[in-house]
Amino acid sequence: MIAERQATFELDHRSHVVYLRFGKPVYPPNPAEGDPWWCPLQVEGLGSGEIRPIAGEDSLQALLLALRFARDHLQAEAERLGGRVYWITEDLDAVFPDVQEWALACRFRDCRHDAEPGCAVRAAVELGKLRGERWEAFRRLRG
Repeated sequence: MIAERQATFELDHRSHVVYLRFGKPVYPPNPAEGDPWWCPLQVEGLGSGEIRPIAGEDSLQALLLALRFARDHLQAEAERLGGRVYWITEDLDAVFPDVQEWALACRFRDCRHDAEPGCAVRAAVELGKLRGERWEAFRRLRG
C-alpha cells in the first residue's frame, strides 16, 4: 500500500468510516503483448472490500484512474444508498482558500452552496468577486 485515506459515509444522520487503500502500480507481466499497468485499489466499509485492479497505460495513469474510480465509486454507492460520502473536503479548504473565505459568510454553517438561501459563495460568483472557474473546479472536486 502506498496511500490510505479515511472517508466518512453519512446516512440518516449516522456516519461510519470508509477506508480507501491504493497500492503501488504494478508493471505488466507481458508488456510486449500490450498488457496494461494496474493499480490495486481497496474500498473497505462501503461495498465488498475486494481489491480491484485499475488498469492504465503507464503507472501514473493507473494511479490517477484508481483515484478517479474511487471518487466515482464512492459517489455512486452513496447515491444508491441515499447517503453522502466525504473524502477530500478537508483538503479543499487549503486548495481553495478564496472559496472557503466566502463560505464563512454563508447564513447556514452546513451550506452546500447549491440552492440554499443566504449563500455568500453563490453571491460572490454572481457579483464577480469569486471567479466562476474557481467555483466550478471546487464543485467538481467536492462531488
